[in-house]
Amino acid sequence: MSKKKSTVCLVLITILLAVVCAMTFVSFPIPGTVKDYNSILSNVGLGTDVGGSYYTVYYPEGVLSKEEYESQYDVLPEDKKASFADKYDAHGDLYVEHGLVGDAFLSDLSGAVSVISDRYETMGIAGYTVSIYDDYTIRVTLPSSTQNPEQIFDLFSYEGDFSLGESAGVKGFGANRYHKISEYFKGASAHTRDHTPFLQIDMTETGSEKVVEYSSKLIENANSNSTDESGNPTQQQQQTAKDVSIYFNVGDNSIANMVISESIGSDSIFISGYNSEEQAKAVATLLDSVIKGNTFDLVFTVGSVYTAEATYGENATIILLVVLGVLTLAMAIYFIVVYRGIGAAHLYAFLTYALLMIILLASVPSLFVTVSSLLGVLFSAALLVGTNLAIFARIKKEFDLGKTISASVKLGYEKSLYPTLELHIALAVFALLGALIGVTELHLFAFTFGVGVLLSGVCTLLLTRFFWHIMMNHAKNQFTFCNWKREEIDDED
Repeated sequence: MSKKKSTVCLVLITILLAVVCAMTFVSFPIPGTVKDYNSILSNVGLGTDVGGSYYTVYYPEGVLSKEEYESQYDVLPEDKKASFADKYDAHGDLYVEHGLVGDAFLSDLSGAVSVISDRYETMGIAGYTVSIYDDYTIRVTLPSSTQNPEQIFDLFSYEGDFSLGESAGVKGFGANRYHKISEYFKGASAHTRDHTPFLQIDMTETGSEKVVEYSSKLIENANSNSTDESGNPTQQQQQTAKDVSIYFNVGDNSIANMVISESIGSDSIFISGYNSEEQAKAVATLLDSVIKGNTFDLVFTVGSVYTAEATYGENATIILLVVLGVLTLAMAIYFIVVYRGIGAAHLYAFLTYALLMIILLASVPSLFVTVSSLLGVLFSAALLVGTNLAIFARIKKEFDLGKTISASVKLGYEKSLYPTLELHIALAVFALLGALIGVTELHLFAFTFGVGVLLSGVCTLLLTRFFWHIMMNHAKNQFTFCNWKREEIDDED
């Protein structure tokens, strides 16, 4: 590449990196509008350990918090207060109905914890906790980056089976004594198309036939209610048919509905109208759970939602950014002092890696910055730095043998290619296995580490060498650019 082309290329790359850096770290008002641009970094989700959390308590039917007990007691007439008080036993900050607690209740509570935990696990929320609290309730914690904590808390507390109905909470079509719901439905999932989140419910062949039959019956009933005394269609018939709704229920709760004007005749049902991908995913997770038979018998009341500071303290995020900034600055100073020009080439590649990792964390809703994901990023960053150091040492060794810098670079990269690829492929396979078999925190670490390994390979073998090439074209003295001096090798007799 000629010096002129190298100059243009370097300038364009520098401008691009500067623009992406500004978009990543700086928020600002958009001129001529009332809107603000939010930096990419501000969209990165934080886990409970570094960003704080929301939490609530699930109260089984028959178990009241102290505040709820007192509020119900205070509004009762005087002649009923004594009987109300006699109905409950105090247990710490709880009031429990006489005879409620027994082996069956404790077993049901433990089973509910397992099912509810599985729902949060399946949704992929990093840093969540589900645990028995005060012996007879369940406490649930979500990271503060969760967009709709109240809705998710409510949805995942629902008990009962999945069914379809013509009104909310009413079972019209579902499991019965002869058929399980899984014989009709395969599962549910959330997707996004053209920035529009939607719910997809897949049916078996039998289920599809039954849903066609059921939806046709609803429309037929709607039409039959839209005729006059002579049996002729009224003016409202067409409108009435369009207003037929099917409700998708879990127990007595409706969690989705769709309006139909004709029978449903496909293998999948698609429902839109969700405000966010997270909202659609929460509904899909609950539906998929109950379709697969993961439910419980206890009825829960969800308590108030509270906020808590990060596990590692209120200033955990600030401390984290400072530590990362100090480490990056120290690494940059070392490479510039020791390697000068090629140190700058490394820093361009490292900056590209860092920006891509931040964009990844901000663009994938299920990714949160936790200790696990942060370790994945740090380990892959260390791999990038260590690999470049090893390659630079290999090139320097070739240079010390008397070769030119250009020849040393070529041979150094050729001899480093296979060891570097083997290391990165082995680590990528390890990360892939961890992401496939791991749950939440292990999955988070493995996924971020795996992506970081791929970026490390690209940055070390391609980008660093490319930046080295275009930068060295501007060097008046290549030895000074690399900060190398020829070492004399003593001849041995």
